[in-house]
Amino acid sequence: MNVAKALAAYQETLVTGRTPFDDVRDALARGEPVPASYPVDAQRGLKIFFGRGNCFACHKGPNFTDGAFRGTPVSPFVGQVTSDTGRLEGLQTVRGSRFNLLGRYNDDPAKAGASQARDQRDQRVDVHERGKWRTPSLRNVAVTAPYLHNGTASSLYDVVRRYAKSREGRAYVDDERKVRRVDLSSRDVDDLVAFLDTLTDADGMRRPLAPLVHTSCD
Repeated sequence: MNVAKALAAYQETLVTGRTPFDDVRDALARGEPVPASYPVDAQRGLKIFFGRGNCFACHKGPNFTDGAFRGTPVSPFVGQVTSDTGRLEGLQTVRGSRFNLLGRYNDDPAKAGASQARDQRDQRVDVHERGKWRTPSLRNVAVTAPYLHNGTASSLYDVVRRYAKSREGRAYVDDERKVRRVDLSSRDVDDLVAFLDTLTDADGMRRPLAPLVHTSCD
């Protein structure tokens, strides 16, 4: 248990470095224009992200995540016979674990930070939590392929494309109608990916594994 606490304490110290977008954000906060070094396509993608794309509804705040659990949803693997349980199984595991924040291994005797665990203990697990996953941070997202909880998207282009409406009236990746889709042209998708690329810090840019090239939808 102490090993787990030590690992958790270490992970809480990990932060990403400054990114090109951070320079844009700070310049705008000072009332200055967007730096000339910031790519034009990324500027268009930024406007879509915080505008009609409504991406910021889930990917908000300094880390570009609201920390909530949401169902997108994602198609199962080919041949998969059981659906992904998502948060449902996680909640059941936490409730039954002796290591949750309500247990004796919590270093805080008052258990002040255990409100969510207490709520989950006292509530019935909702089956609608099935297939929900925590909104991931988008910092350094350009160098963390593959994407989605099961790694079925090889590129950011594939991820963004699945939220776009198809002119043929069908989804690009799956046919789940619960996903909110927006009108995005091919250039819009490219611009959003260009914006997401600017959320990568210097350490991420030096990673030996280059981002995967997106697949063509032609």
